[in-house]
Amino acid sequence: MALDDDLFWADSDSLEVWAPIHAWRVLGQLRAEAAVEPLLARLDLIDDDEGNDWVSEELPQVFAMIGAAAIAPLHVYLIDPSHDTWACVAAVESLGQIGKAHPEARNACVAALTGVL
Repeated sequence: MALDDDLFWADSDSLEVWAPIHAWRVLGQLRAEAAVEPLLARLDLIDDDEGNDWVSEELPQVFAMIGAAAIAPLHVYLIDPSHDTWACVAAVESLGQIGKAHPEARNACVAALTGVL
């Protein structure tokens, strides 16, 4: 459900369009580390012609709920030059939110960000 394109691109007036967003939140609440990689691919939707604000607003919060397990994949995502600007901004925001939500992971977040700079 979290990755279902038919649901994600459903009519904006339908109830179905909300299913992926709620699924993302549940994965975050469950601290589902296995969901990090598949959800990272959703960041690329931000820079599509029809970009989706829900991705940039929700996924950083989801990654913050998952915690430290998302740091290394986010770092790898950021150093990959194939990702566009706004997707990378969301990845940076994700690292910032992880550092705030999990003080014990702050240094790892800072290291990931400075490694990109």
